[in-house]
Parts: sequence; structure tokens; C-alpha cells
Amino acid sequence: DVCSSDLPDSPSLHVEDLHSDNAPAVVLIHDFRLDRRVWSDVAKRLPPQVRCVIPDLRGYGHSPAPDGQWSMRDVVYDLANTLFSLNIRDAVVVGSGTGGMIAQALAAEVPQTVRALVLIGTGAKLETEDRWLHRAQVLSGLPDTARARQLLDAATYRAPDPHLCEIAASTRPDTLRRMCEAVAHTDLRRSTDALRLPTLGLVGRNDRITPPDLMREMIDGIPGASLELLPRCGHITAYDAPEATADAINGFLDRTGHLLPDFDSKDPS
Repeated sequence: DVCSSDLPDSPSLHVEDLHSDNAPAVVLIHDFRLDRRVWSDVAKRLPPQVRCVIPDLRGYGHSPAPDGQWSMRDVVYDLANTLFSLNIRDAVVVGSGTGGMIAQALAAEVPQTVRALVLIGTGAKLETEDRWLHRAQVLSGLPDTARARQLLDAATYRAPDPHLCEIAASTRPDTLRRMCEAVAHTDLRRSTDALRLPTLGLVGRNDRITPPDLMREMIDGIPGASLELLPRCGHITAYDAPEATADAINGFLDRTGHLLPDFDSKDPS
């Protein structure tokens, strides 16, 4: 297992840390389009007996944006260092979109932080390198309102409300460019196929960005993993269907026994 001392120094991420410090943890990772606030309607529907940790990834929300080029490994190590600093191990890690790629990479690179995965509207390899690099260039050159429109185009089943548009508009252009470049150079197909841990795939039936067939191809490669489709729902399930998204996560927590007390821990309460 990787220890915190094995990881390179990286900035501490801003997190919302909800409920009891001693409870089993659920970590919610946002997509590259938005920040931690997209999870608010899902988080309040999770059981009070879980510790719900919602980070802003590097450069998003209140988290710092390091200079230079970013790799997916940099983004993953930020998250791992933050989880170690919060004394979190064996979490159920939920990732949406590119957040799902980060969750897959975290499970492969720092496995003691992840007990189980919920992967939402994602894949082990998303589109081509050229498309991501083109996206990085286009998005970083747009004014706030046009950038928000571009980020949310085709991503939701229902029309984006002002709050979602504000979150998208607040995403920093340099952050988008660096994150898109990191995703462009990321291919997790081999490491994800090697995962052996409980995994739930979730995808909106109307997702036009990562359609159900794409999700099924990835989920079928993980032994024992299952896939659930959410009706009347697009790519951003936390916005289109927060109740159904939370219900699916809660059902998975029950099936994996994540809420059962750990009598081997130092604090079994």
C-alpha cells in the first residue's frame, strides 16, 4: 500500500466534511465542468451515519491551482493526500464524469483509500486526445457566460437553472485547460480492468456524453460490477436526478455493508 510519505507534496484541497468524523466515509468527486456544489442535493439525501466528504479538485471552487501542466496523477495525489490528512481509509468513492476517472485512478494508485466505487457517467478512456486538447483551447478562450453554455450543452436532461449556470461560469479558464489536457493523456483501461472491488455504475438513460453502452463496456470489465440506468436523466445525474442518484448510492451502501460497525477499528462506536 502507498503511504502518505510516499506521495509527493501537493496542495490540500478544500472540502466539505459533513457528519461524524468516526463514521464510514463517502467521497463525492465532481466532473471537470463544475465544483463540489453540484453534489449539494445528493449529499443531503445520504444517511446521517456516513461521513460525507466533498472536495473541490485542484483549481476549482476554493482549492488552490498549482502552476504548470497537470497530469491525472497530480490530481489523484492531491485527493489521496487530502484523504490521508482527514484520516480517511476504505471510503466508498463516488465520481461523476471525469471525477469517475479520478475515482478509478485513486483505486488503482492508492487502494487503501477506496473500499468500493460508484462510477457515474464516465469511462476508463474518454474520447480522443485531439478532442480534449481542442476542448481545452476553446473553453479557455470563452467569456464566462459562453463558457458555461458550452460546458452544459448536452450535459443535462432538463434546462440548466441559474445556480448550475453560475457554478459552470465560475470554473476558471486555466483550470479547465489544464484539466482537459490531463484527461487527454489519460487511459485507465488496463488498471480499471484489474480492479477487484465492489463497483456500481450509474448512467442517465438520456446521457449523450457518456451513453449507457459506453458505460456498460467499462462496467462489464470489472468482475461483479453492476450498472443502473436512471430515467429522464442526462450526464449530470446529481442535477437532473439527485433523489434517484442518492437512492442508488444508498442502496449500494446497504448492499456492501458500508454502514455496519467495524468492530476491528480503534473506535467501534
